[in-house]
Amino acid sequence: MDILTLEAEATSARSLANHGVGALERLASAATDADPVLACLALASEKMLKMTIGMTSVTDGKAWPEKQRMVGYGHRITTLNREAMAMLIGRVERATHPAVVTNAALESVDVTWTEPLLEALSDWGAGGRFYNLDTLAGQGQKYPSPAQMWRTLESAVTAAHPEVIDHIASSRGTNREARAPLNAMLARAFRNWWGFYATAWKHGVPGDEARALGSVIALDK
Repeated sequence: MDILTLEAEATSARSLANHGVGALERLASAATDADPVLACLALASEKMLKMTIGMTSVTDGKAWPEKQRMVGYGHRITTLNREAMAMLIGRVERATHPAVVTNAALESVDVTWTEPLLEALSDWGAGGRFYNLDTLAGQGQKYPSPAQMWRTLESAVTAAHPEVIDHIASSRGTNREARAPLNAMLARAFRNWWGFYATAWKHGVPGDEARALGSVIALDK
C-alpha cells in the first residue's frame, strides 16, 4: 500500500470531519446549516470507512478492494459502517491492547444518538447531495431534502431525549443558544463513533499502516 496516499486521504478525512463537527456545534437552522454539516461529515465518514475496509482487506492477505466494489456501496454510510465495524470487532485480537479497542467500541454505541445521525449521513450521500438540482431537472425524489433529513434526525433523538426539547422550548436565547445542548450531544456522538475507529487504527487492528496513521485520523479535541 502507498503510505503517502493513505496519509493524504486520512488527512483529508480528518479535516472534513473537524470542519463538520465545528459546523454542527454552531448549527442554528436546519434550513441553512444542515447541508454543509451533512456534506462534511458524510464525505469524511465515507473516506475513513473505505480506508478501514481497504487496509483490513490487505492485512488479511487480499488485494485492496477494486473501485467497482467501493463504488457499489453507493455512499451508504450505514452499510459501510456495519461492514467496517464487523471487520474490526472480528479481528480485535490483532490490537496492541484488545481491551482498549473493545471499550472504545462500547463507548461509541449509543443508538439513540448515533444511529439517527449515521442514517442521515447515509441518506444525504445516497440521495441528498444534489436534491435541489435534481428537483430543478424534474427528477422525482427518493429522499427528502437535506433540511428535512436533519429535522428527521432531530425528531428521532429528541423523542428518545425529551429533556432536550424542554431546554429548547424554554430557552430565551438565540436559535443557536437554544440548540446548543442538542448540537453538543450530536457532536459528541459523532466524536465517540469516529473515536472507535481512530483507536482501532492506533492499535493496528486494520494493519500496521493504520497503526502509523492513527494519530492522523484522530479528530481535534
